Amino acid sequence: MTQGKIRVLLVNLLLIAIVAAAGTWGWKSLHPSAVVESAPQTTTVSTGAITASVSASGKVVSPGDIAVAPTVSGTLIAVNVAVGQHVTQGQVLAQVDPASQKQALEQAINGQTSAKNALFNAQTALDKLKKVKTADEIKQAELQLASQKASVDTAQQTLDDQTVLLAANVATYQASVDAAKKSLDDTTANQADAAVGYQNSVDASKTSLDASQTTFDNYSRIFSGLTLEFCNSLSVTSSNCSTYLSNYNSLQSAKNSYNNALLSQKTSLKKDAQTLAGLQVAYQNAQTSQTTNLKKDAISLANYKKAVVTAKAAFDLYVTTQAIANAPATQADLDAAQRAIDAAAAGIKSAQASYDTAARNLAGTTVKAPVEGDVASISATVGQNAPTATNKTGGVVSGFIVLTNVSALRVQASFSEADASKIVAGQSTSYSFEAMPTVTASGLVARVDILPTTTNNVVTYTVDMDITGGVPGLKPGMTTTATITTGNVPNALRVTAQAVTTRGTSSTVRIAKTVNGKQTFTATPVVVGLKGDSFVEIQSGVKEGDVVALNAAAQSTISSNGFARGGVPAGIGVGGVSVGVGGGGAGGGGGGGGRNG
Repeated sequence: MTQGKIRVLLVNLLLIAIVAAAGTWGWKSLHPSAVVESAPQTTTVSTGAITASVSASGKVVSPGDIAVAPTVSGTLIAVNVAVGQHVTQGQVLAQVDPASQKQALEQAINGQTSAKNALFNAQTALDKLKKVKTADEIKQAELQLASQKASVDTAQQTLDDQTVLLAANVATYQASVDAAKKSLDDTTANQADAAVGYQNSVDASKTSLDASQTTFDNYSRIFSGLTLEFCNSLSVTSSNCSTYLSNYNSLQSAKNSYNNALLSQKTSLKKDAQTLAGLQVAYQNAQTSQTTNLKKDAISLANYKKAVVTAKAAFDLYVTTQAIANAPATQADLDAAQRAIDAAAAGIKSAQASYDTAARNLAGTTVKAPVEGDVASISATVGQNAPTATNKTGGVVSGFIVLTNVSALRVQASFSEADASKIVAGQSTSYSFEAMPTVTASGLVARVDILPTTTNNVVTYTVDMDITGGVPGLKPGMTTTATITTGNVPNALRVTAQAVTTRGTSSTVRIAKTVNGKQTFTATPVVVGLKGDSFVEIQSGVKEGDVVALNAAAQSTISSNGFARGGVPAGIGVGGVSVGVGGGGAGGGGGGGGRNG
């Protein structure tokens, strides 16, 4: 073999070795060995405060004149200051009638209670679907069924008994009315007969009176000289005078009898009229009592019938509920129960929002001085509707109450759309100052601009915030970082935010348990409340002390050769690495050129 052939052979062997090494390297790069995943980190469900906040950079400003107004419309019931009066920060300036806001807050509280009950019922329903009944529970269900049936039977028996009793009452009521009517009719007839008798007595007395008067008058005409005085003055008895006096006495007796008859008639008629009136009242009372008692009996009967209907409905509902409860839970049942939980959770959020709004509106009926200053103007009096709008045009401030000579400073900062949607007047704030790193301050949100500011297509809203108390060394124009607390739950069931996975409206956590010495993780639905800066409020699904897994942060896993595991090395295409292997001047394709023989 010539020296040239030996050299070509050695070169080709070297190239083959290079290609083999490159292929092995590429294979290992493209197919790294499996990486053993480490167990996820865990955390424990605990109870504590949850705070949500937003922050932005701003500046310290001097507000000058400030317009103050209630945040809700209403009638002023108190104005506690006068023009020229000096006021301090937080002093109550005026009060709007809070009646409607208090009512709205009570309704919101009731709404919260109803929403929480709905969530509890929905969660209970889901738990029942998942739970297998024990023998004791089955026995209790049978006893409850028997009790429900007994309630139906008792209600029906009571209805039957009362129906018979009330039917008998109808005859009793009518008998009382009939007796009163008969007594009235009998007395009316008897009094008519008695009235005739009274008149006959009067007529008989009048006849006797007329006869006595005629006898007396005739005798007086015959003996015209006779008088009562004359006859009474005689010392001896005269037969004519005796007759005259006898006739006179008879006439007086007849007059007395007649007058007595008239008086007796009048008295008897009056007494009879009173008796008749009393009987008429008794008859009317009997009719009224009959009507009242019939209505009461009708209401009672309706209530007894309603009791039967209610008892039957409760029995039917219990039977249906037990049938559903004893039926095996399908996935559709579980999904429907979960949807009910999600809807109830959404109801809680809505109720909480209503409560927050009602609480803010109630607080907004009290007008307080945001800073110290002097009252420059008051535009409404007690009994009028307090204006809620404030304005600043050309440096002139207007509103319900305008404060001047303001000595306190404010912070003004711009917040993004997403953050501004969470900010309302009255929320707590804290500040740090770039020029004074060791100084902090706190305050409250005073107002949020209604209209946005747009710069380079970025939309922001300006927020004015008060500073509580004085801050030594603080000057207008200084840069500050303002942090606003947008939500706070002081004693909540909470978990680290990294442990919660949310997709759409559903959230889950992975509960860690040790089974046979091996740690397992079970995805469990939870209902979340406030999502704070570090923690998330858990309203249902887990309990305090449960251990849950933390979700791993998204990251690239790099192998020792510099390639991402499971990926394709950058710069290497489908063709991979090509090395030219040529003989006698043949060049390698795709890669570097082959050496020329």
